[in-house]
Amino acid sequence: EAGGGGEAGGGGEGRGGDGSRCGADGAAARLVRFSVVPHAFRRHLPDPMKSRDSHDLVVLCVGCYGVLEPAYERHRQHLYRRHGVSRSPAPRRQALGQEEAKARAAALALSSHHGARIPAGRRAELEAVVASALGVEPGHVTRDMAAGLARQHAPGRQPPAPGWLSLEEQLMRAVLSSPGGANGGGEGGGGGDGAG
Repeated sequence: EAGGGGEAGGGGEGRGGDGSRCGADGAAARLVRFSVVPHAFRRHLPDPMKSRDSHDLVVLCVGCYGVLEPAYERHRQHLYRRHGVSRSPAPRRQALGQEEAKARAAALALSSHHGARIPAGRRAELEAVVASALGVEPGHVTRDMAAGLARQHAPGRQPPAPGWLSLEEQLMRAVLSSPGGANGGGEGGGGGDGAG
């Protein structure tokens, strides 16, 4: 959940350097842009606090990044504990119902490259399941229709479970609701905003 990495490349403006050198040791090669406030946290900040004018990028070389990121991760874990944020036992996504799961399994089988080799009787059963889910006649199910249904019910496509919040959102809510939270207060998660 918590970010890591940096954005490869050089250039760009950032605190602690001219954008073409590491802000920590001055190295000019193998640079990444390190987000002081990673996107996973920034997106949960109030609009005035996530202004594009706030300079939270620091240009670092890969070596300095390798030293900084583990420290940021330890701090992030400390903040999770301090604010009582832990992985929720609630599922992130709503689970598919039994009928939806059955329809997805049938759709996956029909749309696979082995679909043409399914025996006629079993193929008819699978097409009936997919047709029912799509609201069409069983004889009218195409491979594309089955593939579309499989994608529609793919993991990650289901809506978030009611009440589920990411660890980052839970932490930002806790920090911002604490005394002085909206004024900074030295809290934060830090880290990179992508692999680099």
